[in-house]
Amino acid sequence: MKNQQFLGTLIAILGGVCWGLSGACGQFLFQNYDVSSSWLVPVRLFTAGLVLTVFFVIKDGKKTFKVWESPRSAARLVAYGLVGLMLCQYSYFLLIEISNAGTATVLQYVAPVMIMSYVCVSERKRPRAYELAALVLALAGVFLLATHGKPATLAVSWKVVALGLLSALTVAIYTLLPRKLMEKYPAPMLLGWAMIIGGVALGIIMRSWRFSVSLDAAGWLAVGVIILLGSVFGFALYMVAVKLVGATRASLYASVEPITAELLAVLWLGTPVYAADIAAFIMIIATVVIITIGGRKSEVSG
Repeated sequence: MKNQQFLGTLIAILGGVCWGLSGACGQFLFQNYDVSSSWLVPVRLFTAGLVLTVFFVIKDGKKTFKVWESPRSAARLVAYGLVGLMLCQYSYFLLIEISNAGTATVLQYVAPVMIMSYVCVSERKRPRAYELAALVLALAGVFLLATHGKPATLAVSWKVVALGLLSALTVAIYTLLPRKLMEKYPAPMLLGWAMIIGGVALGIIMRSWRFSVSLDAAGWLAVGVIILLGSVFGFALYMVAVKLVGATRASLYASVEPITAELLAVLWLGTPVYAADIAAFIMIIATVVIITIGGRKSEVSG
């Protein structure tokens, strides 16, 4: 049992590191090459989705296409691909493009507070003390990140803050939208189809074929890391961790993602960091810890 817990913890952390590395590689591409999120995100989504879907076709055969037999399930899957995954990934990489990987990733971690707020409103229940504490911490963290504690001045533009909160909102939608589908079908299989849908749709919307992208070996390696480690392996590792240690602990351990992204942005890509940024990051990551542990205790107490 102890070995299983240790292995699950290690795998969850590794999955979070893969996601954080993916964000840093996105910043590397935006800084050093003529690459935009309008080209990168459709390529990432479609290629990673194709890899996952082909894997399930080889593994499960015709079962992979079963989700398309029900019009209702098919409609939900399309909505998941468009409203959830496409908007989530595009807003995230666009945010990296106009700011940096650390800021983009930590702003996305406001999503658990949004999900918590939605559940409280939809179920018409009063927020508990730990939920209110998480909400206050998240708002304080975003405020500190935007102003560095000086309301009269902006450390980052409101465009970055607004896009960051929109990105967090799309993460919440991405998390909540496919819940009924996941009761019937494997989550990684749904992710593969949703990635293909989102990648094709975004490619058409952005007319990604218009972009002339010239990459050297390092550039293509970064694209490969984003597709394989950030999309395929990151999610696969996380799902294995969920099986070994449960969703609560796995999500907590995987929150090393913004820490990884910020460290790589600073140490590898030369992004400046300030004491206020660090304090804001700690506040926002603390909300994940509070919601995760508080939710677990609430389930135990009934």
